[in-house]
Amino acid sequence: MTFEPLAGIIFNFEGTLAELNIDFQLMKRRVSALAGVFLERSVSPGIPPVHEWIEKLAEELGRVNPLVVKEFLSRCGMLVTAVEMKAAQKGGFFPFTFDVIDILK
Repeated sequence: MTFEPLAGIIFNFEGTLAELNIDFQLMKRRVSALAGVFLERSVSPGIPPVHEWIEKLAEELGRVNPLVVKEFLSRCGMLVTAVEMKAAQKGGFFPFTFDVIDILK
């Protein structure tokens, strides 16, 4: 059996090579508040993962006011990124991370 050389390896960084510190509930609460403004109603945090939930909210918003969907998605992206960046400041690499990267070189 022969193996082709790998062209690359993709890691889900947080939780694989570094500590996972993201507060997903905070993220959902912030998206919920934003969605409430756009949809002009109270929005409770959804059950699906945040990105899937944002897409569902965008679909609903598209039926109500399609002109603002891009703005909503853009603002959601900024909220998600802000929570992720704050979490990254508290995080750190696992002890084996740099050894794994060295091996893969």
